[in-house]
Amino acid sequence: MSMNIRLFFLLLLFAVLLLSEMFGWKLGVSQGLSVKNAFLYGFLVLCLVERMMSKGQKDPLLTTIHGPFIFLILIAGISWMFTDVRTNMQHYSNEDRLIALKSTLADFYLFFLVYYLGVRKLEDAIVLSKAILVLVFVSNIVTVIDVYNIPDLGIVKQMDEAESEANRGRLMGPMGEPNQYASFLILFFPSYVALALTSTRGTVARYTYLSASVATLIALLLTGSRGGIFGLIAAGVWGYWLIRTKVRLKSAFRVILISVPIVGVAIMLAAMKYGTLLMGRIEATSKAGTATAASAGRTLIWEMGLNVMADHPSSFLTGMGWHTFAPYVGVVPHNTYLWYFFNLGIVGLLLYLVILGNVLKLTRNAVSGESVDSNILLMGFIFGFAGLLMSICFVDLFAPWYFIWAYIGVMARVAVQMNLEVQKRQEQAQEGGLEIDLNILPPSLGTAPTVRVL
Repeated sequence: MSMNIRLFFLLLLFAVLLLSEMFGWKLGVSQGLSVKNAFLYGFLVLCLVERMMSKGQKDPLLTTIHGPFIFLILIAGISWMFTDVRTNMQHYSNEDRLIALKSTLADFYLFFLVYYLGVRKLEDAIVLSKAILVLVFVSNIVTVIDVYNIPDLGIVKQMDEAESEANRGRLMGPMGEPNQYASFLILFFPSYVALALTSTRGTVARYTYLSASVATLIALLLTGSRGGIFGLIAAGVWGYWLIRTKVRLKSAFRVILISVPIVGVAIMLAAMKYGTLLMGRIEATSKAGTATAASAGRTLIWEMGLNVMADHPSSFLTGMGWHTFAPYVGVVPHNTYLWYFFNLGIVGLLLYLVILGNVLKLTRNAVSGESVDSNILLMGFIFGFAGLLMSICFVDLFAPWYFIWAYIGVMARVAVQMNLEVQKRQEQAQEGGLEIDLNILPPSLGTAPTVRVL
């Protein structure tokens, strides 16, 4: 299969899934059979066959991401086999829990694998990552247009009168839930800002990325997600800390300078029609008398979950059983880390943290000092991924993970190929009697590596 066709189908899958979330399309023929699965499994088989035929080198992610992910799936499968939960709650029968194992864990890894193996060259990975950013931008533009009724497309939903006053009017977006949509947006927002700062494609591209930044931030604000705002702030603070040795302070100030008007314009446009919603979300936090009220009941839910585990001390090691939080506690945890801890114990949680940590380490280590698209995309991803990791302390993600793991797969390919190019340059330099100092340089300058004769 040629690379152009491969990129087309990878992008098509992402677009179809995004459209299905926006329009509520049912892509399944029957339980377990869907357009998504047919494409995913078919493409995966093709990628694996091509890799075996090419007899390439061992995948550098074998022990850092593939191994832990497969081990996590196996542990979840064993946990499901030895846990029998009797409950009258819908979607939590043993059969439902097995389907959840496939759809909320195994499929996440398959999405990562397909998008990671689906592109093999750095240039192709850059093209695909930018195309994904464009798709997300288009969905955000459609969302903003619909929610402002210019015109009313009737696509995007908002929380209605049945909800509490503090939640009424919150934007649910293509993901169908405000907090999940906010976490989804956090991953992509920093990349738009980074590309707007460094785009070499001309004025049109620069203003396109600026528009994407504003539209994405407006949508995030209208979700009314306090966890989303916290994640966005954390993205800036933690993201900078992660790459602080790889950027100059001058570059950081430049980012802040361009971010201020973006934030200002987004808040102004959001407040023009939904000022009451924004103020209501602020008051819901500032006027809360207890931590439980301030967290919308989350701290109480977390306490209840940990109390259940305390009644079964062995669960701290093995967990209470795959997909069992709601049957035991009566509600979902609103915390992704607690979800893994409760279900699979400390072993499952540590494996999950190892996977996420290795994704962050891989992309961070691949950041270079060159002002090129691959470097800019990686830095934007690091900021966004750091914010996402903080935001999921307050939300359970379901539909967004398909898109997130697909994008992680593409960025992992970018990072792997960049590391391979660095190694190749080192080998060529050593063969030519030169030594290249590959210390990280300021990304805004694009300065060439220091070369000295041995």
